[in-house]
Amino acid sequence: MIPKIKILLPIEISSRELLYKVYLSNHLASLGFECYLGTKANISWLIERSKGFIYFDKGFHKGVSESLYSKIKENNGIIVSLDEEGAIDFKDGSVLGVRYDLELFKVATVVFFWGTVQYENSNFLGLGVSNRTISGHPRFQLLKKEYQFLYERETNVIRKKFGKFVLINTNMSFGNNIRGEQFVRRNYGNRFKNLAGIIENDKRKMRHIVSLCKRFSQLNVKVILRPHPEENVTYYDDNFIGIDNIVITKDYSAVSWILVSEQMIHIDCTTGVEALMLGRKSIAYVPEELDKSLLTCLPLSLSYVISEESEVVEHCLRSEFAETKDSIFDDKILSQYFSFSTDSFAVISAKLQDIRTMLLPGINTISRLSFFMRAFRMFTRNILLGKDELVSQKQRGFDWKKISDLHLIIKGSKKEFASNTCRRILDGLYVIRN
Repeated sequence: MIPKIKILLPIEISSRELLYKVYLSNHLASLGFECYLGTKANISWLIERSKGFIYFDKGFHKGVSESLYSKIKENNGIIVSLDEEGAIDFKDGSVLGVRYDLELFKVATVVFFWGTVQYENSNFLGLGVSNRTISGHPRFQLLKKEYQFLYERETNVIRKKFGKFVLINTNMSFGNNIRGEQFVRRNYGNRFKNLAGIIENDKRKMRHIVSLCKRFSQLNVKVILRPHPEENVTYYDDNFIGIDNIVITKDYSAVSWILVSEQMIHIDCTTGVEALMLGRKSIAYVPEELDKSLLTCLPLSLSYVISEESEVVEHCLRSEFAETKDSIFDDKILSQYFSFSTDSFAVISAKLQDIRTMLLPGINTISRLSFFMRAFRMFTRNILLGKDELVSQKQRGFDWKKISDLHLIIKGSKKEFASNTCRRILDGLYVIRN
């Protein structure tokens, strides 16, 4: 029996990536692929021991990605790229300019783009367009009506537990990182032109969000504050001691919270885009003192922008913006930057089927002993060094129970998925196959 082509899918932020990657894995498994979902560390370990596979890259990081790409090529692997930050950028385009680097196009067999704008902006690199495809993004496709059953379990729990509330999503991972400011400067200093300014802007955002939450609290409005996965929750805990109607949580997906909320507020968070895709236009709270050049553009353009705290509160109390207004502009942005009407799963799977013909399946030489030793080393490392708090926070919910539950719901939704199986290999490494 000829071994199936392996697809390796790293998962970094569970709340953002897990659902769509389990769905995509079921879709690809039904087409004859063998899909491995794992932490970045486990996928890197698997890369070193595999031959003839497809690696699903989630973003180019200069100075980091090159060595990984080299190892993939040494082992006859193919790189396809679908960036997790593939549209959200500052006005100067500095984020995507770094993430869609020339080196990525030299090594990737296919680079998937969220929309036509990003696709066209990449043409200046001068390498032609043979390895570039507009696909949209599967996690946005799952926001469409026909897929919203996937969130029902979570939305039912949230609705029963919390009742009515205003949702506030934050994204201050530079100014409030769980590893501290020095880590941010070391890790991101070469990726952003004005990192110091972004950090200071984040700190201003934090102060305004705290003030807004307290204003709602004083009016007996329940607030769910959902920090970015990389943020230090302690900052918010310290500011809301003794305030019962402000709940700080990272449980469940942002989508589930948006679907249940009375109103959603952000400053310049991607959840503002997701809310519109779900049919609900959110409020972008942008105080005047913030540096607007250091705010990402698309979440603001697709939200109602309000600069005064009192006005935000007033509109939420009146529920004035609870429903999306018809807007040709909104639809145009969703089309140009997100290809929202595109069937992302169909585009991606068609490309991967074409790529399959370029590979001879490698023989899986990974022994049970190798897996046992990997598990033992992981266990020992956690005992000696303790778990990395940032990594643990970002991978919250990436466990066997969550994956097996999602898999059962998804495989029951389409007859093509009915014979797919899901198996745990290690903690943080799972395989879905037919």
